Amino acid sequence: MITNPVASGISALVANVFSALQTFTGSISAPAVLTTNIAEVTYLVATAPPAVTNFYLSNGGIQYYTVATTANFTLNIALSSSATLNSSLAIGNSIALTLEILNGATAYMPTAFQIDGVAFTPKWANASAPTSGNASAIDTYTFVIQKTTASTYTVLGSQVNYA
Repeated sequence: MITNPVASGISALVANVFSALQTFTGSISAPAVLTTNIAEVTYLVATAPPAVTNFYLSNGGIQYYTVATTANFTLNIALSSSATLNSSLAIGNSIALTLEILNGATAYMPTAFQIDGVAFTPKWANASAPTSGNASAIDTYTFVIQKTTASTYTVLGSQVNYA
């Protein structure tokens, strides 16, 4: 929903649906888009992460596995099951995503990382890759993926523990 101010000072809600990529261009003195009160979809997955956990960005930028993790796993990031991130992200563009996993008494975590099935090594916050998950907690992994050339990315990652 986009809120449009009207002359009376009352806002009217207008639904806009875009079926293709939209480009909004600002200037050096004005932003291209100004937003307030935005909600983002959390894709809830009612299972534990499988051995290869596919994070499809077409489902949304936040994915939460609501059943306790049972083993370490590989995180594979793609646009969808039929489209690659490489084909959808232009050079010089970036995208952010958050993976939330529930841990029981034994903690697990993603130990290998892929984009479109190709391995990559994230650059971790504070130059320190996580060495374990956190027991009886929700671990949140956030990644910013920056496409630098065709099929080449700089990936910044962090892990935060919520107990």
